[in-house]
Amino acid sequence: MRPDPAGLPHAGPGGQVGVADLPLLGASGPAALIDVRELDGQAAPGQSPAITPGHVTGFERDHGPLRPGDVVLFRTGWDARYRPGPDGAAYGSDVLVTGRVPGWPAPQPETMELIRDRGVTCVGTDGLSIGPAEGGAPTHLAGLPYGLTFVEA
Repeated sequence: MRPDPAGLPHAGPGGQVGVADLPLLGASGPAALIDVRELDGQAAPGQSPAITPGHVTGFERDHGPLRPGDVVLFRTGWDARYRPGPDGAAYGSDVLVTGRVPGWPAPQPETMELIRDRGVTCVGTDGLSIGPAEGGAPTHLAGLPYGLTFVEA
């Protein structure tokens, strides 16, 4: 366990758990791959297109309901922008620093709540963060305090 993160905004018991403390199987289970690549580029510069609850319920309509123990993986296509070194500006800098282009698709807090209500405990993305470029805290706070584990590219 890590030392108490007292004094930090939104600090809680989850902040005392480091990667080394996570249960090995906490991020494993049947994968539910939700493809949202159609959202790429569908936002204003510096902002992320929203992965909505409708994307999750649409997946469930086509593939069956999410179940406890499933791992939800959002396929955004953002990983295609990754390049090492200076050539990698399209992955993060062009969105977060210069604000020249739209960001990676990211789930809304309501989407995280729906996933959480299904009993899912691990959510992953090939995007830069599970939260949107314009402010990831609400999406993170819809999951982390409830024990969700995030896997971010």
